[in-house]
Amino acid sequence: MSRERREPLANDRLQHREAPDQQAPRERHRDLGERESAHGIADALLAASLNALAAALALAQPPGAPVAAIPAPGGQPSPKRLLFAAAIAGGLALALEVIWFRLLILYAPGTDTTFALMLTLVLLGIAIGGALAPQLARLPLAWVTVGSSLAVVAGYLLAGRAFGSGKPELIQYALPLMLPAAILSGALFTLLGAELRADAQNPQPAIGVLTTANTLGAALGAALAGLVLLPRLGIERSLFILAAGYALLPLLVAKPRKMALPLVAAAAGLLLFPFGRIDLHLAAAALPYRLIDGSKVVQVTQGPTTTLQLLKRERFGEAAEWRLLTDSYSMTAISKLALRYMQMFAWLPLALHPEPRRALLISYGAGNTAQALLSEPQLRRLTVVDVSPEILGASPLVHGKRDPLKDPRVELVLEDGRHYLRTHGGEFDIITAEPPPPMIAGVVNLYTREYFMAVAERLAPGGLATYWLPVPQFKPQGARAVVHAFCDAFPDCTLWAGGQRDWILLGGREFTHRPSAQHFSRLWRDAAAAPRIAASGLESPVQLGATFLADAGQLRRWYDATPALTDDHPKRIAPDTSLEGPMGEYEAWLKPDDARRRFQESQWVAGHWPAELAQASLPFFAVQPLLNGEFAPDPIQNLPNLDAILRHTDLRIPVLWLAGSDVTEQEIVNRRLAAEGYSADYAYPLGVRALAERDYATAGRLFADAATHGVAPAGALAAYAMCRARSRKQAERCF
Repeated sequence: MSRERREPLANDRLQHREAPDQQAPRERHRDLGERESAHGIADALLAASLNALAAALALAQPPGAPVAAIPAPGGQPSPKRLLFAAAIAGGLALALEVIWFRLLILYAPGTDTTFALMLTLVLLGIAIGGALAPQLARLPLAWVTVGSSLAVVAGYLLAGRAFGSGKPELIQYALPLMLPAAILSGALFTLLGAELRADAQNPQPAIGVLTTANTLGAALGAALAGLVLLPRLGIERSLFILAAGYALLPLLVAKPRKMALPLVAAAAGLLLFPFGRIDLHLAAAALPYRLIDGSKVVQVTQGPTTTLQLLKRERFGEAAEWRLLTDSYSMTAISKLALRYMQMFAWLPLALHPEPRRALLISYGAGNTAQALLSEPQLRRLTVVDVSPEILGASPLVHGKRDPLKDPRVELVLEDGRHYLRTHGGEFDIITAEPPPPMIAGVVNLYTREYFMAVAERLAPGGLATYWLPVPQFKPQGARAVVHAFCDAFPDCTLWAGGQRDWILLGGREFTHRPSAQHFSRLWRDAAAAPRIAASGLESPVQLGATFLADAGQLRRWYDATPALTDDHPKRIAPDTSLEGPMGEYEAWLKPDDARRRFQESQWVAGHWPAELAQASLPFFAVQPLLNGEFAPDPIQNLPNLDAILRHTDLRIPVLWLAGSDVTEQEIVNRRLAAEGYSADYAYPLGVRALAERDYATAGRLFADAATHGVAPAGALAAYAMCRARSRKQAERCF
């Protein structure tokens, strides 16, 4: 991902947008940034000075100065063969790092900390190997290369076999996997250098040539691993190929009469390679998610950018939910709550924009947002930009004949989203993005002010942009920094609740439109779009207003003391890796009464929301927590909320959710009924449907049938429904 500085034009535009009462805080932010930049410049100057000093000392060294070297026995291979061996060794070492890292992030998220830990182990091993080289020099060089091969095999065999009880930590996987091979790699480089410089009067040219060969080989090895080995062979077979590469190095570093025994030892080690262990590693990565919902892995793709496992949860023999697991992280899903917030990225701008013709989607995910955008009949072109061929390749299996990527209006671009914004022309009426989580290494540049500026510049006048804000993945100061960055790029920024933990930022470029109620509600009248919107819990257009959290002025009071996240200060993102922790200060934003008050006081709402719909949205703020996913998985625990929904609203979707069903399951039941008729297996979901339709008598009978067949919550729901089916006076005492 490229790192770009904000353009002067954007800088000037920001200065004009600042209100007078905001100048002092922002001056403090600039002072802080200048101090941080000054520290960075000082560090860079210190590093440059030390480099200059090292160069001066090297130049001052007499050309013929003797340098201590490890003695090399006579009769060794020619320098060309040794240089070739150094290049191959460098390629094998860097390729191993790529494969190792891909294996280990099956056990830990790909954060900066994770990569720093793994890189530290590799560098530590190389350093130890260099220090041990004088002792290893007693061995023929061929045995050191064979030892490297055996270390790769043994490391893969032992990785994960932790001592003691409990779940192994990442370090327990990484130590046996990486450290022995890294040590031998460091020793091998040192010993090859000793062989090359043994007979030289001046060893410096030999060392330079050796380093060049090793570095070039390393660069080619990393590319080979990422672009060829992983996508074609996968993690396990790539490790075997690299172990075999080390096993063949004796052909370059030993005389023919001395290589037979090392080659036999290496072949014996390769015969013991533990093929099949990758299944254990993949299963360990998927297990936490399988335990959540009983899903199963239906496809594994080991591609150039990620290891993707596609999980499917079935209901009555059909797919009810999908989950895309990238390495060890659930990147995206198709489920009732995921569909809700991912499709809201589209519903919000589509409802507000007067004529959405061109849309840009950065990060395809599971295709939920693409489906929602394509529900708009006016849309002529949807450009989908994603860097992951593995994610895009899963779409046909997940969606079948309804695959959004098969829509003729879709233009697919396999590219980094930020690079696309900077290098491709054209403007869009709607831009939306749900990038990878901010805790993943390298993703921070998709949340900075410079990036949001690039998004704003690609909007057509009057265009709208939506963006994902997964608040629990930030510490509060990180979320404030991201919101500050977004609002710097979009002065009319607003914040919306797609779910309890997944919020949506909305901003426009010269957006002045205020749609009529007729235009705003058009998708709820469209035969194709209306069922999809309703399934996400937005059964009426007025409910969209109840997802409002704050506008620019209200947000400014929250973030103003926090500097914006920028390319130059990426650590301000403050990611939080405890993803399921308490909501903390975020809970205040979700309180229905406070959100309703902010909606009524909002200048943005007064200027852009249809006046006739604004008042009608107010009662639905009370229901919003349930639609945000704030309910228990046990339907019996949800009975108080279920009763309130049934008594005070005519909504259907919250009833389905609270009772443990959803629209997808109801559609599956319809198909099963058409194919094979009624079965007691369908009694419970049909009872939930009857309850949502306020047909209490039918619901009571169906729940009673389900209870006789062992469905746990059916008995309590049967009693409730039968009670509600009696006279109105009696029904008041049902709960």
